[in-house]
Amino acid sequence: MPRGKKICPSCNAECGPRSFKCKECDHPFIATSAPTAKPVKSTKEKAEKKPALKVVHAPEPEAPAYTNTGNRVLNITTPAGSCPCKPSELTYEGIKDWARRVHAYGLDRGVNYTPIAIAYWLGREFVDQLDDRKTFLQLKPACFDLSDEGEDDEE
Repeated sequence: MPRGKKICPSCNAECGPRSFKCKECDHPFIATSAPTAKPVKSTKEKAEKKPALKVVHAPEPEAPAYTNTGNRVLNITTPAGSCPCKPSELTYEGIKDWARRVHAYGLDRGVNYTPIAIAYWLGREFVDQLDDRKTFLQLKPACFDLSDEGEDDEE
C-alpha cells in the first residue's frame, strides 16, 4: 500500500488518507478506533483537589528608593524625565552653576548625573540643539566643569 493512501476493501481503489468513503464505489470507511472524549470534571472537583495557596506579602522596604549604599553610586548618562532644576540664565556661568546644582542634587539621592547627562538636558530642555546650534556648542562645555568654586586657583 502506498504511503499516505487508503485501499478500498470492496474495489481496491486508492483513496486519500482522510476520505470517509471510496471515490470509486462510495464504500464508507469505518474508523477502527474512534477517539473517546474524557469526562469533564466540574470546577468544584478541581478546586477540592488543589491545595489551598498561602499568600505571603513581601515586607515594605525601609530605605527610600534613592539611597547611596556605601561608595556605590548609580551613574546616569542618558537621563529619563525632566531636569530636576532649571538654569537661572543661559550664559556660560549660569549653565556652569546649574550643572553643579544638578550634579549635587543627584549625589544627594545616590545618583551621579554625568556631564553627558547634564549636556543632554541642556540640549533637550533649554537650548534647541538644531535651531540654535551655535549657542548650544558654546554652553555645552560648562556642563563638563563640575569642580567646586573653592578649588579654582585664580591668581
